[in-house]
Amino acid sequence: MTYDSVGYLKKRSYKKLYWILVVLMFVALIYYFGAPKVAERTLPVIKNAYIAVRMEGEPVSKTQNMLAVLPENVVMYAVLECDEVLSSEPTYYTTDERVIIGEKEIPSKQIDKWDSVWNQPVVGWIKIEPLIMKYDGRGQKDMTFLKFKHRWRFDGLSYWALSADAKPSIIIENEVQAIQSDPNKRFSNPSIYPGTMHFQLRAMLYGPDDQLNPLSEGRTPGEDSLGPEGFDDKMTRITFIEDKTFRGYCTGFFNLPYIEGNEELVLRTHATEKFFAIGDKSWVYEAAILSGYDVKERSIKGLKAASKLIQDNLYIKVSNYIYSEIDGEMKQIPFAENGVQPGDILIIGADRKMMVLYSDGGLSAKPDGLLDATDVVLATTKDGLEKEFLGNVLDDKFEIWRLVKKSGNE
Repeated sequence: MTYDSVGYLKKRSYKKLYWILVVLMFVALIYYFGAPKVAERTLPVIKNAYIAVRMEGEPVSKTQNMLAVLPENVVMYAVLECDEVLSSEPTYYTTDERVIIGEKEIPSKQIDKWDSVWNQPVVGWIKIEPLIMKYDGRGQKDMTFLKFKHRWRFDGLSYWALSADAKPSIIIENEVQAIQSDPNKRFSNPSIYPGTMHFQLRAMLYGPDDQLNPLSEGRTPGEDSLGPEGFDDKMTRITFIEDKTFRGYCTGFFNLPYIEGNEELVLRTHATEKFFAIGDKSWVYEAAILSGYDVKERSIKGLKAASKLIQDNLYIKVSNYIYSEIDGEMKQIPFAENGVQPGDILIIGADRKMMVLYSDGGLSAKPDGLLDATDVVLATTKDGLEKEFLGNVLDDKFEIWRLVKKSGNE
């Protein structure tokens, strides 16, 4: 038997090739089935989510509530506290460079931006708003009878940072419908809307093959945090006012639920102080205090002590004009320096309902220099606190007070 060197080499080559193919297939199977799991294990794990807020131009963002004057820009940053495989300390992923959570500023070495090679988390922003604007509070013992809804951003996109606004979702939804039927229409500028808005952040990190069950997630308090005293104190609240006059501070209470008939509950829970809800009169007391008037107690008595009487025994005539009896003669009241002014308070009827004069004319009416039914007031209605024509909401005799500061008039 002769030795076949060529055949031997062929057999050895085929055998070597065979084992190379086996190893390559084994590696491919490991990569196909194991790599996604390995990649998932190396991803950061979301433990907590925060909203850090700062006014444009400020050096650091904080987990705080904010009161701003329109059109100041308030920026909200998503902050995700995450555990990592090779780190004993949490990493805070955000797009801001300096962040204070609670009372602690996060060290810069623990702040980072989310790596672009990882799966990107879904970062969703939500507005928390009253389900309806007016509630009958008679007989209620705490705030749990109120109902709220959450509204995701209509564009469905993820943002690591977002400008806050108090534009109600119902207006946005109506504008979306209008634009769908007429592409020439445009969204109104969110920065023109005064009022209060509560926000929630939800962050979810998904694997590449499962978009229903997140690998990890975090969220800030939402409408489910409602308790007897109102929302969780850690919920993010941004309030925009028109200016820092008494009338301007009143506009910060737009978008809040109006609780009718239970001022005691509103005052006891400090709901208006916390910009959570308003009562029949609480918004007037609070706006007066915020604007610097010496209202020693939140009551008719306290408000009266900080005010002076301008006019009394007034009512609207059939002609929609308002007259005052002066020296036995009925005279119209000027809307001017020598008459009534924006920010004057109307005290109405035996139950002492309150409204605040906003402007001479306004909305769709032209100013005429007189106090009449076409003037605009801030008043509580079925839609909460809003701007309305005086003639639409006034139904009884009234008097007019003006807040006075000890150092002089506003």
